[in-house]
Amino acid sequence: MNRKRHSMRHIVAGVFIIVIGFLASTFSVDAKDQHKNEQMTSTKAVKNGFKLEQKQLKQQQLFQRLHSRAMISPTPGLSVLLSDNEKASINQNKGSVQRKGIEFKQQVGLVRDINKEVSFTQFQTAQFNSASQKFAVGMMHRKGGAYTWTATINAIDASAMRIHFAGFSLPDDAKLYIFNNSGQAFGPYSGRGRNNSGQFWSHTVFGDTLHLQIEFGSLSSEKDIQATRFVIAGVGYIGSKFKLLDLWSQCESVASCVVAADNQQGDGVSAAKKAVGHMQYVSGRYIYICSGGLIADVPDSGRNYFLTANHCVSKGGEANSLETYFFFQSCGNGSAPPSVLGASILSTNRSSDYTLLELNGSLPTGTVRLGWDATPVAFNDGEMLYRISHPQGYKQAYSQHNVDTDKGTCRSWPRGDWIYSKDIVGATQGGSSGSPVLNSQGRIVGQLSGACGYDLENECAVDANATVDGAFAAYFSRISQWLAPSGVPDPDPDPEPEPEQMVEVGLSASSEPARRNRWTAIVDVQLTPVVAGALVSGQWSGSAKGSSSCTTNAQGRCSLEKSNIRAEQNAVLSISSVEHPDYGYADSDSITISPPTSN
Repeated sequence: MNRKRHSMRHIVAGVFIIVIGFLASTFSVDAKDQHKNEQMTSTKAVKNGFKLEQKQLKQQQLFQRLHSRAMISPTPGLSVLLSDNEKASINQNKGSVQRKGIEFKQQVGLVRDINKEVSFTQFQTAQFNSASQKFAVGMMHRKGGAYTWTATINAIDASAMRIHFAGFSLPDDAKLYIFNNSGQAFGPYSGRGRNNSGQFWSHTVFGDTLHLQIEFGSLSSEKDIQATRFVIAGVGYIGSKFKLLDLWSQCESVASCVVAADNQQGDGVSAAKKAVGHMQYVSGRYIYICSGGLIADVPDSGRNYFLTANHCVSKGGEANSLETYFFFQSCGNGSAPPSVLGASILSTNRSSDYTLLELNGSLPTGTVRLGWDATPVAFNDGEMLYRISHPQGYKQAYSQHNVDTDKGTCRSWPRGDWIYSKDIVGATQGGSSGSPVLNSQGRIVGQLSGACGYDLENECAVDANATVDGAFAAYFSRISQWLAPSGVPDPDPDPEPEPEQMVEVGLSASSEPARRNRWTAIVDVQLTPVVAGALVSGQWSGSAKGSSSCTTNAQGRCSLEKSNIRAEQNAVLSISSVEHPDYGYADSDSITISPPTSN
């Protein structure tokens, strides 16, 4: 007997499915839990969320204030220009062979390393003899005794952009904001930045131009301003695949079998529309999109729990960069939907392909947290399932599926830990991964992993492929401490997972003579194990002052330099941090550099 070979794919941007008819199926959400136990709970409204109209008004007012104070140089302080090959790569799927088959991640952008240190150590009020002048890749402006610094970053031809900060440190009376040319403004970022770690990703702004602005309070002294420093470690360049931005004509560009959620009715559909988020996040050198959904807990603690797929977000750095958009329900309305920036990982596992996050900050008014049911459904042949997702970054789309126990399985996705179903209405594509799948009561029973079949290139091949969801019942015991705590109404979450391992820093030094009896100190850094893309920062002392940073290459190496050293005394470099999403640094390495000997 001939047997068809089944293969599978993850879709960090989603899975594919077919529409074989348009059924206006509806499902309902119970007002109260039918079973008062820890295996089930119902959908619950978010309380005390922020009002979108008020937030938009505040953003408009912030933009007007920042723009009125800005002294913008006609030449950008930093520019990013991608090659044609790099631009083309943004719109390609990057597949990698895994132990369990083929895993696909769809890019919507990439990260260009900049590693530009911005330091105010040379600032002196006595030398500031005009209302505005160039300073530290930007312009410093003085008005009414207070200083404002503005710098412009240009990502040529980008649809949107965001900034990766490292070594971020502002004095108490200073605040940094970002804004574009069309009304978006975010901030403030202060102190050590978001999460108080010194390293973070900014919000996303439309267009190819972003302005940084630091407002120093009137009480900021010269010493305070000199303490300002940060590194623009990278620029996130986002292309046209990120459709909720300003390229509205491309928003409708999806597979023919995708069904918009606009006209789908029913309590369950309405609840899902209010819970499902469109995710954008950074992983390594690239920027990706996925879907996920707010999920309720039994005590209704108000925690912003959010369920998605492990193959979307599984590392702390990815969660930290996550920007989640809600109510992306229409194209071409001229403004972005409300978003939440940042998250922490509570639990994640490749088995059943799940990640439970807690989103940072408050949620928009009108959102809900979906109920869930830990009763297994993977073997309930014919059971109807439903979902809302964002295929290819499209506005909310609707799909309906039948559990199909006759569908062939992929070896590393065993039935039971995963749910196999056949598409009845609608489709999912790249960007749908992580979207919750619901039963007829509107409760979560899993989340999208991918597709298994023998025609994976055809997004509408309903008979050849199965839609595959991680089974909520299979991993519920791992997350029940948050969703159904026993006798604890508001459990403290586990801390964000520690980095997988620590790095050791090896240092070697040399010195070179320079003009006018000055010299340059050079420190070569080697990380063990070899780690590429780590930001290494150090502080100079002795005859050298200030700080330096570098980003390691593919061999785990980089160099820190300090030039124009005057004194004929030793300089000392002390490593202050090594920043990388997957590695940590806990030592305090330092090295002494002697000036070059004269012949």
